[in-house]
Amino acid sequence: MTAPPASVRGRSLRGHLHAVAAVDERGQTYLREQSFRAPLHLSKPHREAGALVINVVSPTAGLFDGDEVDLSLMVEPGARAVLTTPSASRIHQARSGRDAVMRQEITVQAGGFAEYYPELIIPQRGARYRQETTLRVARGGTLLFFEWLSPGRVAHGESFAYAGLHWNTDLWLDHDLIARERYALLPDGP
Repeated sequence: MTAPPASVRGRSLRGHLHAVAAVDERGQTYLREQSFRAPLHLSKPHREAGALVINVVSPTAGLFDGDEVDLSLMVEPGARAVLTTPSASRIHQARSGRDAVMRQEITVQAGGFAEYYPELIIPQRGARYRQETTLRVARGGTLLFFEWLSPGRVAHGESFAYAGLHWNTDLWLDHDLIARERYALLPDGP
């Protein structure tokens, strides 16, 4: 299925998801704060293996050119949270030449545990995508962070047919920047 052009589907989306995982008086992790706007939505969180599992779902067909999404998760002391997506995320063709942008910030306070485990990102032919990730972990906090990237829709002959993908990731331990990763995947580049 081909994504409709921006002129047909309307203006670009400016979505967000904000969540704060805390611990109640019984020692159970719960969402003390949550806020979201399309193209993201939270399904009902549930507990599994001692952690609160938070599924981020998108009722749209994926991200289109010009879409911008801000995602933030804060995990407070003693809280255990797993943030995941139930299905792959598609990045559609950039008909206007603008990037789809995802800004992510995950903060884990001392004594907190967070796991970020999204499903695969699938850039389609002509897709332009920029992802900016800031990970902040206090000493005594734990973060498991995963990313998955497909070469494209292989079955449609779209391996590495995207226009450009840019990833910027910073990892902070307390107030110290301990890792920085920058890379660009361009089909005609190095």
